[in-house]
Amino acid sequence: MRPFYCHKEIAEYQLLPQKGNSIYYRSAGGGYWIAVLNNPFDSETTSNRMASFNTDYNAKVFSALLNSSLFWWYYSCNYDLFNFTESWMFDCNFNYPTKPLEILLVNLSIQMENGLRKNAQHYVINSKTNGLQNTVTYQKYYSKDIMDEIDKVLAKHYGFTDEELDFIINYDIKYRMGDELNENE
Repeated sequence: MRPFYCHKEIAEYQLLPQKGNSIYYRSAGGGYWIAVLNNPFDSETTSNRMASFNTDYNAKVFSALLNSSLFWWYYSCNYDLFNFTESWMFDCNFNYPTKPLEILLVNLSIQMENGLRKNAQHYVINSKTNGLQNTVTYQKYYSKDIMDEIDKVLAKHYGFTDEELDFIINYDIKYRMGDELNENE
């Protein structure tokens, strides 16, 4: 396995925005956990974004990576924890995985999206600039078990030790899980 810093940037797999083989994310206001979807969001906001990938690569693999605790660690170490811009997202190092790991990540990405949509909180906000808006918050902490499985696959991909995997899975967990962590004890 090649070390993390020897992998290509995600940006090398991207195409100019177009429909199909895409992921969907919000550039701001996503809450403490960033949620990346395989399909468009259930609500329209000015921060909704889409990124497309070369058809040789399954976009769901990138969705799985960007929903992982590994990516959260990378993002929180390097960026401001509020904005989520393409230049920050897609400079993460990741060589596209072999077929067995690709299949696992695609399946986990689908499970993640199903969990995010199942546990989504829908509500209306009154914005000073845009008036009444329907919005959705994706409560990612309910999908922590799926994130852990994604991180296990990524640990194999990057060649992490058991200790490194444990660090990633538990990184920032006290703050990311909040009261939900105490409910499971």
